[in-house]
Amino acid sequence: MRPREMTKMTPIKTRRLKVSVGKRDIALANQIRDREKAKGGHPLSSTTCPVFQAIHRRGLKNFSVGTDELVFRLGRTAKTRRWHTYLLPNRIGSWIEAYDSGIHVKPISFTAIVPA
Repeated sequence: MRPREMTKMTPIKTRRLKVSVGKRDIALANQIRDREKAKGGHPLSSTTCPVFQAIHRRGLKNFSVGTDELVFRLGRTAKTRRWHTYLLPNRIGSWIEAYDSGIHVKPISFTAIVPA
């Protein structure tokens, strides 16, 4: 069996983005979570995360948030579409896990690496 030929990937330009997850982001995520529970949906989706709300408020689109990573979709067509993953700081992952577990969390700030 012949190995697949590797495609040449162009490096992605990145920038640092200061993210402040405030009380407003936490309250908005709680409202979305409550709506999802009432509809019988999945209350732990990416959009119910305060970190997602804070980054979305800064104008970024086409991304999702996990407990330890940000995943961005770049490219407009199926041929050019690529997924890029950037790791979050460990303390942010712990903060997200605490929020998802129902523990009261305080506002937090961090710097994320995002596509330029």
